Amino acid sequence: MQYKIFNLPEFIAFIRENPSLARQLFENMNEYYKQFYPRIRFSFDIFAKEARKYWDKMLFVFALDSENAHTFAGFLTANAFSKEESGIVYLAHVIVEKSQRQRGIGAELVRAFAQWVAENRFFDESISRFIVDINTANHASLAAFKKIGFVEDAETQARRQAEGKLNYIRLQLTI
Repeated sequence: MQYKIFNLPEFIAFIRENPSLARQLFENMNEYYKQFYPRIRFSFDIFAKEARKYWDKMLFVFALDSENAHTFAGFLTANAFSKEESGIVYLAHVIVEKSQRQRGIGAELVRAFAQWVAENRFFDESISRFIVDINTANHASLAAFKKIGFVEDAETQARRQAEGKLNYIRLQLTI
């Protein structure tokens, strides 16, 4: 698998220059989001506008099939929290192309990203953990994140005790 890591301007330029990869990316994003937001359809323009609006310190990891560099395999976006919550990187999206699922690509994306952040100290010198929020019905994602070492954070554990069944849980990985 080949991984490309971009900041926002680099990523926008990359998907502009690679329309077939952009199409594959947005098809996968739309498939994922239709379960939560059935009326939203991602396109390049919507994505670029929303990304600029909310994600000032964000990285994008794009996985390409090593046999065919023009085939989308997976995608990860992450951003650093505000100064008040420094040391935390939030994994906002981890999306794997449907035909590439159950092959460990999501875990590879997270591992490659975590290694790159550790080596480059992109977000902050004091990064201590990664967090991700996952729908509890997404069993494959839950299993993949737990396999790499993510565990429920204290707040999720407290909510589980108080409320029982949860729709979303927050997992964390201390680095």
